[in-house]
Amino acid sequence: MPTQMSSIDVLIITHNEVLNLPHCLSALTGWVQNIYVIDSGSTDGTQELARQAGAHVHHHDWPGYAAQRNWALDHLPLSADWTLILDADEVVTPELKARIQAITSQDPATVHENGFFLNRLSYFLGEPIRHCGYFPSWNLRLFKRGQGRYENRSVHEHVVIEDPVGYIREPMTHHDRRGIEHFFAKHNRYSTLEASELFREIRGLRQDKAEANLSAQTKRRRWLKRYVSHRIPFPSLWRFIYMYVFRFGFLDGKQGFRFCQFIAAYDGMVSLKLRHFIRSERSKSKGVQPSVEAFVGPQPDTGLAIPEGNLTSSSPPTEPEEKHTPQAAEPLDTCDAPIHRPPKSFPKDSATTPTEQQRISVLILTLNEEDNLQRCLDSVSWADDIVVLDSGSTDRTVEIAKAAGARVYHRAFDNERSHREYSLRAIEYRHPWVYNPDADEVLPPALRDEMLEAVNDPSRNETAYRVRFKNMFMGRWIRRSSLYPVWVMRLFRPDSISFRRKINLEYVTEGEEGYFKNHFEHYSFNKGIAAWFEKHNLYSTYEASETVSFVQQSGKINWRDLWGGTVARRRMLKQVSYYLPFRAVMRFLYMYIFRLGVLDGRAGLTYCIMISVYEYMIVLKVKELRRRDRALPM
Repeated sequence: MPTQMSSIDVLIITHNEVLNLPHCLSALTGWVQNIYVIDSGSTDGTQELARQAGAHVHHHDWPGYAAQRNWALDHLPLSADWTLILDADEVVTPELKARIQAITSQDPATVHENGFFLNRLSYFLGEPIRHCGYFPSWNLRLFKRGQGRYENRSVHEHVVIEDPVGYIREPMTHHDRRGIEHFFAKHNRYSTLEASELFREIRGLRQDKAEANLSAQTKRRRWLKRYVSHRIPFPSLWRFIYMYVFRFGFLDGKQGFRFCQFIAAYDGMVSLKLRHFIRSERSKSKGVQPSVEAFVGPQPDTGLAIPEGNLTSSSPPTEPEEKHTPQAAEPLDTCDAPIHRPPKSFPKDSATTPTEQQRISVLILTLNEEDNLQRCLDSVSWADDIVVLDSGSTDRTVEIAKAAGARVYHRAFDNERSHREYSLRAIEYRHPWVYNPDADEVLPPALRDEMLEAVNDPSRNETAYRVRFKNMFMGRWIRRSSLYPVWVMRLFRPDSISFRRKINLEYVTEGEEGYFKNHFEHYSFNKGIAAWFEKHNLYSTYEASETVSFVQQSGKINWRDLWGGTVARRRMLKQVSYYLPFRAVMRFLYMYIFRLGVLDGRAGLTYCIMISVYEYMIVLKVKELRRRDRALPM
């Protein structure tokens, strides 16, 4: 018996949805009138896949979630009696299909309701979430043609429609198959947008306040976020307790526990970013001019539809048998670059005049570092040999480097080990020593002078030096929360250095190592909290792969490292943490209580929360990798 064709136009917005879209489209084939896919520049074959499935594909540059859907409602040739809105990671179940067909088979004039809320069952790490306050989950997605329009919000937008409306209990499924790394990237951006929305609502800056036909569930959540969440201490903790205890998340088992943790972490991200919006406003009212972006990061009003990370492989990283042998580096027009030194930013009465015995070259690795690079370059402007190895920046990074007189080279990044080996083997330096800061680090005069004194002293036998750093956040040094002192390799002779492991790189020196008493300053938050989470989303993928690799290969902890050097001891403690329950919570307690992060004030609390979220990213990704690799149990 042929399937009855329903007078329904389906709208689906996409960007790199090749893993999700086939499931969505296969559930619609043969019973809806038209499927419209509105794509904003996919590069993974999404558009081709949609066309092959019979969908009408339209390209429209990304203006935001609500604006993209409203553009489709205004400009596409919708002709069916009903309009159905779906995300690419949603699937209409047979039960829901039957209910929709029963409604849309009638004359629209005889249907009392103008639209219907659909129920949605979400999956997390492959398992359904039936409690936690997330099921039933109501979204108005089905409405008569021309009746619905999205409210003017940048995230968590809903259809506004005139009463009456109805509810369909049979659920559709919501399952994003792109992996936890993508999930974190997406919710990092969501949290920035939501913090922006909340700030506008709290300050009365929203023009569109239409919430007439939102579900009671949605109205309740918005009220709590607007008036309660950002005013109470530890909002993440209270959200977890509410979901896991009062909304019976414990009935969803392990996945329910993990899901409640994730949503609690998301709420924490929203709260952090909202507080920094407010902090920025207060600073501005006092005559200081820090932008919101200085704390939170650029607002992605046009940017959520960009390629996001994906944890694609469960295979642990493997070490190459032979040392990487790079080809010659290719400069980026460095010969023609104008030489311009920025003004010296340090006092003239320094203990050492750098130009008297110049024995240090400077190497900086970059990727989109325009917010950091100038300050770093100013701090090393005394050097007559500055090399920047760029990985394909699309901002002003290369321009800034060339303006400072640096030699600029390009190489696509593959992994940290081969990239750093390339930087030391393929590039010729003018001096026997290389200082290798990150772009978000600043070298103070005292440390510079100590370095120059060390490399110009013929009686010293060291071939590499480690340095402590001051982690700067929210205008202060967070000494205790950042587990100070942490020693990192920054100055070395390139011919004496090799590397161990592709991730969490370890420097191996052939000669003796020295230690400097002075510090450099580390401004890892200069790009904003959102950028910090983006970077640590990638780092956590590496950490998760390393965890699985360690457990698969031996899982044995070398307890003798506890009495070894700083690096060995930290590695051993990290291996111990692989086996600890409630790892993220324990990391927070360790940093905030046992390492006295509480004495670092609000900056310390914020930093400890962010690190605990990072730790939770690692835990979830390990679970995902183990789930994909059945050799290890969940």
